[in-house]
Amino acid sequence: MTGWILGVALVLAMGAMAARSARRSSRRRAAASAPGRSADRPLRIRSFRELDEVASKARCGCGGSLHLLGEGSRSTPTGSVRVLRCECEHCEEEVDLFFDLVEVRH
Repeated sequence: MTGWILGVALVLAMGAMAARSARRSSRRRAAASAPGRSADRPLRIRSFRELDEVASKARCGCGGSLHLLGEGSRSTPTGSVRVLRCECEHCEEEVDLFFDLVEVRH
């Protein structure tokens, strides 16, 4: 009887882990396809203040906060974009945020 109970508990635990993994993968895919997560879909901003606000609110696919590692520019076929290299404070995955600065006034 004890073996049966342990077997059921093991199956339930494995099911919970599989569901958790599926939710995590789904969140990561959604985050990766969001505007600003690739050079093909940069987020258009109007000021550097807006860039800072968006970057401070951005989250990793796992839900963790992002810590800024550095920033720079990258050329694309449609023009130049600003890239913020970040790292998740929870899972330590590196995440790039892309911004279109065409509308920024200097």
